[in-house]
Amino acid sequence: MKKYIYNIYMLAVLFLTVTACTKDDFSLDSSAIEKEQPVIKTYTMTVNASKGEDVATTRALSLDGTTLNSTWAVNEEVTVYNVTKSADLDGTLKAQGAGTSTTLSGTLTGTIEKNDVLTLKFHSPSYASQDGTLDYIAANCDYATANVTVSTVVGDNVTTDAAHFVNQQAIVKFTLKDKENGGALLDGTTKLAVTVGSNSYTITPASATSTLYVAIPGISGQSITLNAVVGTKIYTFTNPSATFANSQYYTVGVWMTHQGTIEIGKLIGQNGCIYANAAAATSAGTTAAGMIAYIGSASNCTNGLAIALADDGDKSLEGATNAAAAKNRSTGLPVVGGTWRVPTKADWEHMLTACGDNYDEPNWTTTGLRGKLQTVSADIVMGNSYWANTPSSSGHSYVLSFGNPTGAYFQGGIVNTEEHKVRAVLAF
Repeated sequence: MKKYIYNIYMLAVLFLTVTACTKDDFSLDSSAIEKEQPVIKTYTMTVNASKGEDVATTRALSLDGTTLNSTWAVNEEVTVYNVTKSADLDGTLKAQGAGTSTTLSGTLTGTIEKNDVLTLKFHSPSYASQDGTLDYIAANCDYATANVTVSTVVGDNVTTDAAHFVNQQAIVKFTLKDKENGGALLDGTTKLAVTVGSNSYTITPASATSTLYVAIPGISGQSITLNAVVGTKIYTFTNPSATFANSQYYTVGVWMTHQGTIEIGKLIGQNGCIYANAAAATSAGTTAAGMIAYIGSASNCTNGLAIALADDGDKSLEGATNAAAAKNRSTGLPVVGGTWRVPTKADWEHMLTACGDNYDEPNWTTTGLRGKLQTVSADIVMGNSYWANTPSSSGHSYVLSFGNPTGAYFQGGIVNTEEHKVRAVLAF
């Protein structure tokens, strides 16, 4: 009996041992399972594409009364994004014909399966700088998209439903008028800035005009501000709740108010208007950006230069350049499309001369520029050296050193990694 019990016991132990070994031998570690990878292939795809009558723009634009007609041009390219797979497809589809409808065809590399949703994108838009013409908008600001669903994938051939492209911006024809002069056209406009939230679009026409076409990504109930430069005058207009729907065309008459004359010593606010001092800018609900120190079209500026109201610390030339770039990102481009930069040697010379100073040795004076900056509590401290972003030799640049109570002088051969004061200028 004991032997029998012992044998049963040994069988049980053996069974448990075998069971345990079997379990360990065949257990599956989920982390070790190799996931099935998508198949990367090259496909041929053909899509019937149209641009509806409500679509605002393409490379071929024409006005018919108040309607803006759009057409495809041969060989216009469309990129494709697989929404379902969250991946771009390499390659493009090209328009095979011209007109309001066309066939898009081409080869694409990636992964495409039946029922995938694809987004077709026409053109990469650039709205920041425009020239106020339909031709420019057609060539640089046209951005239209269409979603299609893959119906079949047979071998390498992909078919989808038809694509109806809808533009992702509105086009607005602004006609600028002088509100205080009975609505007279502001035919002398040389620059227009359109600001919507943190976005700013600068329109610089080839010649002075009062009518400008502007591409603007659609907005609904948002504040929009227009600032225009007409000669040495600045005009402004604000609509606190504007709506421009994507793919639509609008004609708008804008009755603008004169907000100041560009004068040396005056301040320019973040809203693009001119103020006598910082307090006046604050009272108007804005912040003073810089003091106008030069009026003219030299040094790659259209209207002049405004000098910042404070230093940006001691930095290398690269750090100074980055600080100016940061100003553009953080404060926007206030003065009708102005751009912050580290002043060049020529910039400093223009500002000194315009403020009545002399930069020719040995009779240096800076009391004109510094006196005006003192008036707006933004003085340059004597003894400091400021970067002048102009190369003097390989790896070296200039600084402007304020070395005595009334004078200053340029020093060349300054190593770019040295640290000097930074006082940015706004070229506008």
